[in-house]
Amino acid sequence: MKNLLKFTPLVIHVLSLTALGFLSGCYEFPEETTVGKGTFGMLVDGKKWIADGGVNIMPPLIKDVYFHYYQEKGLLKISAYRSSSRERINLYVEGVESEGVYKFSEIWNSKSSSCIDSTCFFNIDDKCLLAYKLKDSNSSELIITKFDTTEWIVSGTFEVELENGKGEKVEIERGRFDIQN
Repeated sequence: MKNLLKFTPLVIHVLSLTALGFLSGCYEFPEETTVGKGTFGMLVDGKKWIADGGVNIMPPLIKDVYFHYYQEKGLLKISAYRSSSRERINLYVEGVESEGVYKFSEIWNSKSSSCIDSTCFFNIDDKCLLAYKLKDSNSSELIITKFDTTEWIVSGTFEVELENGKGEKVEIERGRFDIQN
């Protein structure tokens, strides 16, 4: 009990600094950078959405912003999580070998009804039932501005329109990311 009381002021201090940082704008829309800052932001139907960290309960425990690159397939997956709204976005692109302009992959979307292996935006509490998924790759664009497989940095911008099973659409604009694994 004594140890718990000893750390209580520290915990309160850390929590108050986090809250003050959020209220004072430390979580501003990320700049377009190419140094692996670990940032991810976008506008979802005109509203700011920024990956904000926190604890991700989806096993295995993973970072709030990360990417996987499957070199043999040229497949790039970018994923971001926002704990404050419990939302995740997964972006899949095929044929990636360098910086350039790409369309999001429809192929991965059609292989599964799951939102884990498709380009989609969803609330993790819905278990992917109401996920917004890619319906038309022509309504998407990903511009990779840095693609470094030595330092494991991927940076760029994106726009995409997604649709759920009810036909409701979500417009994602001014997306940007700068990730180092």
